[in-house]
Amino acid sequence: MDWPTEKLLRLIELFKNTRCLWDPQDRNYKKSNIKDKAWNNISDELGRNAIEIKKKMESLLASYRRERKKYGLALSGSHADTGYISKWFAFNAMSFMSKRSFDKRPLHDIVCM
Repeated sequence: MDWPTEKLLRLIELFKNTRCLWDPQDRNYKKSNIKDKAWNNISDELGRNAIEIKKKMESLLASYRRERKKYGLALSGSHADTGYISKWFAFNAMSFMSKRSFDKRPLHDIVCM
């Protein structure tokens, strides 16, 4: 199913506002029933099923990790003074994840369905 840019940005915003899905410091981070409800709320808001939403968010997170890696390599490389500016449409929207260390497991392994 096609994902217009506006809907992807809305998904990112909803994910950001639902800290239990991504922030280990959130008291509900390990509560799968609360996380399931959160995914269902996001899916209701976007008119898509929760499994599709999770897969799309997993894809967005993977893209963000790649962009962050490019940024880190640019800072440590010979062009550190020029910096890296991402051209990926969602880089700024995903910046709330900048301090988050990423687990290698996909969301469907982290979040119980």
